[in-house]
Amino acid sequence: MAIKSHISDYQRQRRDGGWRINTIPWWKAGDIQQSVSTLLSKCIGLLGFVFLLGPIALTFTQVIPFEYLPWAIVGVLLLFVATFFNTWDVYRKFVALDAKVVDYEVREVFAERPSSNSPRIKVWAFRLVCDFTFEGKHYIATPDVREDFKTERQLLAFFKQTISGRDDNLRTRIFVDPKNPLHCVFHKRPILPGNYA
Repeated sequence: MAIKSHISDYQRQRRDGGWRINTIPWWKAGDIQQSVSTLLSKCIGLLGFVFLLGPIALTFTQVIPFEYLPWAIVGVLLLFVATFFNTWDVYRKFVALDAKVVDYEVREVFAERPSSNSPRIKVWAFRLVCDFTFEGKHYIATPDVREDFKTERQLLAFFKQTISGRDDNLRTRIFVDPKNPLHCVFHKRPILPGNYA
């Protein structure tokens, strides 16, 4: 349990470090935040992993190099299909709602780096706290926002497109998970990992 607690604390620190608005967890308190996935996508992903690693291992142990490389390429494609299918399957069930923006924060942050060798890039990002009602129950949540911007001006222009009203009554559209309404996304439903439609 101590390891789980340390991982959870580390995730919280990485997620909320430097932000005034902390993420309202949609997962059980104290648990490790994990991606939501379906059984079929897990099976496809596992098959892709086997197709990828098996041929690579055989290639380096056989006399004829790269004989099994096409199977590794099939593995990579299966991993991509699993990721795409999972994102589509999870988020297609989310329901669009109108929500009141009760608080927001805009700040300059370092973007996530694709690898440890990539340079650190500063971008503008934001967080929202939204108030909404779903199936007769009241919720306050921090929707997942994946958009970031090169300049503060671009971010504020995006705000004008996606958030309407005055400071005391800002409104926006979110998509909520009908099984767990605290799990919600801002503005658009993802169709690909990291992207929204």
